[in-house]
Amino acid sequence: MEGSESEAIFESLNVNPQLFINDVLNTVDDLVRDAFDYYLQQASNDLKADGTDRSQDLTKGVYYIHRKIQSVLDERLAMWEQYCLHHCFGVPEGFSLPKTDELPCNSSMIQDAVHDSDLDAELDSLKNKLALIAAESAKLNSKLQELEQQSNSNGQCARLVNEAVQLYEQNSVHDMFQEMMKTASELRVKLEKINAKRVEDKEHAQAERICNPHTDDCRMQPEKGLANVSLDNLQEFLAELKKT
Repeated sequence: MEGSESEAIFESLNVNPQLFINDVLNTVDDLVRDAFDYYLQQASNDLKADGTDRSQDLTKGVYYIHRKIQSVLDERLAMWEQYCLHHCFGVPEGFSLPKTDELPCNSSMIQDAVHDSDLDAELDSLKNKLALIAAESAKLNSKLQELEQQSNSNGQCARLVNEAVQLYEQNSVHDMFQEMMKTASELRVKLEKINAKRVEDKEHAQAERICNPHTDDCRMQPEKGLANVSLDNLQEFLAELKKT
């Protein structure tokens, strides 16, 4: 890539692809080395090899594994480096950067576009609409809960009406009518008895008023007829008879 057209274009943008790749490779090497150092320390602690003859053998074994893995990793990273240089950072033939005066806009125009007042106003309007929608949604939810409660109440009333209808249907209408007729007949008999008792009491009271309360009971002697009854009592008796 050195001396190529791609290198010149990236240098004009103050970008060096090779430095980026080198940083990645160095970072991978550091991670692998730190990983094996940690592995060696943990293995030494688990095997309690510090200060013994096994410590040197353990270090050699870990170093051997590290070199094996590092060798394979270096081959794969070399392939990755070539792929990045030829594909990721490759520039098509005939490509050229526009000159500064040919740029469609400058930084001030971009900043003005970001801080466009019309855009801010539209965002505020959207926020207000969202707030109104949220409030309306809350009202609708409250109304829906009221309708659900009303529906439950109506359902309970309908259930009570159905129970009453079922109870009415279970009892025969003819039986109910016969019961009413029987009750009416009993009431009529009782009323007739009460009226007869009232007439009897009234006649008895009239007969008592004819008699003199200061004498003995009013008796009729066969031999004297009505001789023992005064004229005033007879007239009062006749007057009471005319009233009845």
